[in-house]
Amino acid sequence: MRTFISIIIAAVIASSFCSCGVKSEDPSTAAPISDTTAEDTETMSVIDESTENNLTEQQTQETQATETEAVTDEDLTPKTKAEIVAYFNEVINKVKPESKTIIQNYTLNTQAGELELGKAKSLQKLANDLVEANMGYNKKAANRVMNTRADKDAYFAVEGMSWSSKLTADDVKSASLSEKDGVYTITIQPKDDEPSPNTVKGYGHVGKAMSVVEISSITDNAGLAKSIIKNIKTGHRSGKIVVTVDAATGNVSHANYYFIWDLWLTADIKILDVDVTVAFGIEQDFDIKW
Repeated sequence: MRTFISIIIAAVIASSFCSCGVKSEDPSTAAPISDTTAEDTETMSVIDESTENNLTEQQTQETQATETEAVTDEDLTPKTKAEIVAYFNEVINKVKPESKTIIQNYTLNTQAGELELGKAKSLQKLANDLVEANMGYNKKAANRVMNTRADKDAYFAVEGMSWSSKLTADDVKSASLSEKDGVYTITIQPKDDEPSPNTVKGYGHVGKAMSVVEISSITDNAGLAKSIIKNIKTGHRSGKIVVTVDAATGNVSHANYYFIWDLWLTADIKILDVDVTVAFGIEQDFDIKW
């Protein structure tokens, strides 16, 4: 739209200069030419040519200035995947150090796939207990208000870190940005992370912008099952980040995070090792005040 407007303005400018050029007269009413020397005629011709050249040059400069301004304004909006990811990093990494308040609206845990128990059905209750313990809305996270930097670092993505994104274009499957009424909506989809026994925040793809589940958190929350589980791996997939940003200030006003984490582990039950696979969806939603 800005490009279209700049073309219209340039056309109006060009038309206005053209209309100021020569005023035609009816040959029947034109005054007769008085005695004019060849030198006078040549002088007038030079003056007309100089005036025309000045008008043309001024017209060109005005048109170029208008088009340059329009292009400059338009270029401020990130377009490529690399530009969008870089802009996302810039605005999301301001949230913890510069925002006034972050409100965590909710954290929702859901089951995202079939529970696979391998060859031992006797593990069904243990598996169901682990699933049940992690499902539904996290009551502690509902409407959590973060005013201090310590709370922001602890609970806003990435949890426990002083930063919120280390994504690069190579970490991302897709990145889009749309604008409406001075507000950007950015959607980022990180690449999936294969199962790993070394999952930590800040590495892989999803872990560079989301609060992934680390191996230590699995064992710390396993309860009585901690003594029988081993070979733990976690993978992350279907990640999606959606943020809204004030285009004028670069301040993020809302952020929503979702990803699926897959859990692989082996349960050592006497002489039988049972492989367990289960998937969870995690969604976190935040409002940011400045």
